[in-house]
Amino acid sequence: MGKKYTSYTEVITVNRQLFLCNLYLALVKGKYDLNERFSFK
Repeated sequence: MGKKYTSYTEVITVNRQLFLCNLYLALVKGKYDLNERFSFK
C-alpha cells in the first residue's frame, strides 16, 4: 500500500512539473507570437 501511494505521489509531482513547464512554454511562445504579430522590437 505504501509503495502504491508513493507511486501516485511521484506521478502527481511529475505531472505538476510537466504542467508548469508546458504553461511556461505556452506563455513564452505566446509572447513571441505577439511580438512578431505586432512587431514589438
